[in-house]
Amino acid sequence: MSSGGWHGGKGSGRRKVDQKRFDNNYDEIFKKDKPLSTITEEYRQVLKETHARAGTKKWGNTGHSIFFKHILDLVERKECTEFLDYGAGWGGVKARIKEERPDWTVHEFEPARDDVCAPAEPRDFVVCTDVFEHVEPECLEDFFLDLQRVTNKWGYFTVCMTPAVRILSDGRNAHLIQKPFEWWLIEVGKYFDIRQARHMDRYSPHGDFLVEKKAPLPDYHKI
Repeated sequence: MSSGGWHGGKGSGRRKVDQKRFDNNYDEIFKKDKPLSTITEEYRQVLKETHARAGTKKWGNTGHSIFFKHILDLVERKECTEFLDYGAGWGGVKARIKEERPDWTVHEFEPARDDVCAPAEPRDFVVCTDVFEHVEPECLEDFFLDLQRVTNKWGYFTVCMTPAVRILSDGRNAHLIQKPFEWWLIEVGKYFDIRQARHMDRYSPHGDFLVEKKAPLPDYHKI
C-alpha cells in the first residue's frame, strides 16, 4: 500500500508482454448460472425515496469534490477521454467534467435514477466513488462481478468506512456495510489486480484503489 501520490502512469516502465497470450477467461471463472443481482427492487425504491427527500444535488457528492482531482489525473495518465461513472449519484462528476474537460465523455450508471439504471456498457476506465458501502451485503458479490464486467482496463474506486450522516427512508444508516480498509482490500483483490491502495490516514474515513482488469502473472521464463 502507498500513502503518497499515484504512480504507474503511461511511462511506468513495465516490461512489455503479449497480453492476449496471457489473458485468462475470467468470465468463465466467475460465471454464474443466474443473472447478477446487484440491488434488490425494494432497496432501489428506498434509495429513490431517500434521494427525493434530500433534494437535487444532495447525494453522491464526493466524486466531484473530494476525489475529482484524482479522477482527472488518472484518466489523463491512462490517456482516456471517456469513462464510466458507476454509481453516479445525481451526476456531479459528469457535470463538473463538462465544465473542465468539455471534450471528454462521461457515461453514467445509477440504479436510483430511472434515466441511467439500465446495465452499463463496459468502458476502458471506470470510476466508482463511495459506492461500496451502500451495497446490500447479500448483493456484494454480484455487485463486484458487475463492476468487474464493466471494467475493460482500469478502475478508480473509493470507499467510506464509517457510518453515514444520512439515514435512509426505512430508518437504516445509509452505509449498509461498515468495514475497515483491510477488509475492503481483500474484497477488491478478489475481482481486480490492485495497483495501488491507500487509506488516506488514520483519521480519514476514506480509502481508495487504483485497479486493473484481473489477469494472471505471466511466466517470464517462457516469453
